[in-house]
Amino acid sequence: MEPIFSSAEKEHQSSFSRRDLFNIVFKHKYVILITFLLVSILVWWGIFSLPPVYTSTGKVLIKTEQQGNPMFFSGVAAYQEQQQSDPVNRKMETEMQLVEARPIAEQVVEELQLGYWDVYHKPYVHLLRPVADFYDEIMLEKFGIPTDPEKRGFSDTVTELIKSISIAPVKSKSSETTSNIVQLELKAPSAELSTVVLQKIMEVYRDHDIRIKQEAAERAYSIVEAKTTDAYLDLIAAQENLEKLLSNQANNSIKNTITTPGDTATIALLKEQLIEREKELTDASVIYKPGSERIANIQKAIRELKARISAESNQFAETDTRLITLEREVTSAETVYLELKKRMSQIELYMEMNERRLGNRIIVEPAIKPRESSWKKDIVLAVLGSFAGLVLGLGMAGFREYMDHTVNSKDQVNRLFGMDVLGTVDWIDKLPEKKYSRPDRMETSA
Repeated sequence: MEPIFSSAEKEHQSSFSRRDLFNIVFKHKYVILITFLLVSILVWWGIFSLPPVYTSTGKVLIKTEQQGNPMFFSGVAAYQEQQQSDPVNRKMETEMQLVEARPIAEQVVEELQLGYWDVYHKPYVHLLRPVADFYDEIMLEKFGIPTDPEKRGFSDTVTELIKSISIAPVKSKSSETTSNIVQLELKAPSAELSTVVLQKIMEVYRDHDIRIKQEAAERAYSIVEAKTTDAYLDLIAAQENLEKLLSNQANNSIKNTITTPGDTATIALLKEQLIEREKELTDASVIYKPGSERIANIQKAIRELKARISAESNQFAETDTRLITLEREVTSAETVYLELKKRMSQIELYMEMNERRLGNRIIVEPAIKPRESSWKKDIVLAVLGSFAGLVLGLGMAGFREYMDHTVNSKDQVNRLFGMDVLGTVDWIDKLPEKKYSRPDRMETSA
């Protein structure tokens, strides 16, 4: 006995068709539509309730080859010059990290008097703001816990400002390497505010290194100035001691000596006189008898000359040694004084150059005022959110269909059980209503 319907026909009839898919979608159309509309309304309301976002850009040139200690620090033991400089990539990475340094952001917030809501925040911060305010109010009224006084204050403003800054090196157009120009971007809720704040950040970043070196130069100048004053006083004292020695002090007059430091002419003259007296004694010995008055006078003069020469020689040796020592002290004090004066001149020149902003960071492109906000991006996000709502609705419809185990049509009977429906019997409208829901017609299968 052959079956009424062939297996091929059964397989064809039991397959899930596109029509069945449309039937499922139409069956759960209200779930899909409500989910789509609800998600779309929430997404569009959330996006367009947020403040606008403006992005300003600027560029800074960093002269890595000019980085290093000032010249007036060279030769000082505490500032030894490196034999090899750091790689350029490391210097650029350090510079980019300095842009986001907290002292720079603190100075910008303080000088521009920025508030917490004057800087850019993530979207969820604005969306959750009413919830956070309500939470703080409940905690204060119900539990007596006061709100953190530092909340949304100076510190939080600085933190959010740092998060709104982005910096990256400008890519080279001729090779794979990067240039020494970095591009800064800043997001803000106002076009004017984004331009002003970014320009201030670049100026503070440019002057930050100059200010640090200026402070170091001023401290170095005060130290060198004090050392220069001491060196000048030491030089004056050494010169006065030398002048006193050269002016034939009082101890020379007590000894009745006339020799001055460095002067050998007096002793030479005395020795010539001694030779002449000795020669005169020799000549007188031929004429006069020993012990005569003439010979006695000559011998006395010779003894006095010898004593005088001995005293002058001793005084000369003492004063000459003192002279050499004092001259060395004067030379040393003068050398130190002149070196310190040179350092002071270098520091003064360096501070004057700093005042003219001659640093290794140059603003090559000031902050550009954005012409429009990110509304185009917001529209794209809103459309994507609506599409996500549609996908969510379809997912919920599929889940409901998956969880529904009732059989509501003869096609489902054929597909699930491989049986054909011979007929259907409609429900009688006059039957008493049941507590449970039922289909419009009762189906029988054979």
